[in-house]
Amino acid sequence: MSHRALNGEQFQEHIPEPGATPIPEGHVRLWHYTSPGNVESIKEHGLSTQHARGETYGEPNQVWAAVAHRPSEDMLRNKSFIEFHADPHRELNVGQVHVPQEHERFKPAVEHMYGYGSHVTMRGDVHPSRILAVHEPWHETVRYLEKDPKTLHNYTAGDSKDYDTGDPETDRALAYVREKHRRGGYG
Repeated sequence: MSHRALNGEQFQEHIPEPGATPIPEGHVRLWHYTSPGNVESIKEHGLSTQHARGETYGEPNQVWAAVAHRPSEDMLRNKSFIEFHADPHRELNVGQVHVPQEHERFKPAVEHMYGYGSHVTMRGDVHPSRILAVHEPWHETVRYLEKDPKTLHNYTAGDSKDYDTGDPETDRALAYVREKHRRGGYG
């Protein structure tokens, strides 16, 4: 599987479903949430310990992530999520596992971590090539509109095609689906 840095074009034609992008065998899917103002820099530079804010909480600066199957729709509507993958044996600090990570006893710890949606820290930065997708709050509105053909039609070609809500995230989603429709993306 080839990995490349995000360049923004990944979101021009298709907004991926959270958790749908395949990951390399032996890796875990991780979720890091951040403020929308950080997204463009993260797309370009990845997740960096240099920008971590651990000291605010009396901790070392580390990149934190959740091991979960998918953030809730409420979380996806309200926060920006960076979806990425990592090798749990080489790149994660997995809490209180005091055995060599090559040891067979490490495997149940990774399965436990996945099953309970544990929070972990990275041993270093996350390169942009490890980022699978960036999910911004307005993406959930796009997904909602794209699942309902009648609503999608109303906002792209019907009575509401010129309607703006006044909410910047919703209006950004509407602009996206209108442009996609204009280009013939829903034909």
